[in-house]
Amino acid sequence: MNSAGRARLRRVLVVDGDRDFADNLRDILAVEGCEVALAHGAAAAKRVLGGFAAEVALIDACLGRGSGIDLIAQLRRRQPNVLCVMMLAPASTDASTDASTDASTDASTDA
Repeated sequence: MNSAGRARLRRVLVVDGDRDFADNLRDILAVEGCEVALAHGAAAAKRVLGGFAAEVALIDACLGRGSGIDLIAQLRRRQPNVLCVMMLAPASTDASTDASTDASTDASTDA
């Protein structure tokens, strides 16, 4: 914490193909005092890291061309101390309902 009681500045890389979501996340983090770099895919994230030493990387699991999991492995090789956080989109209501229905059916037939 600094003298104002706020955590020190963090350098955050946000990797998400949803530009609106990434922009909103950048704005929220900036208000909290973070320096934020955006990338909208795995290739862009690698380019950004050439000139940005991220301390934290917030990475969407589904990046279109390439997966967030693969990107994390690559980022950790380049910057071993970066804290990586995988972001997942919420499941649809229908998928959640189907999953809970399947689970309750399985539980009732296990007896």
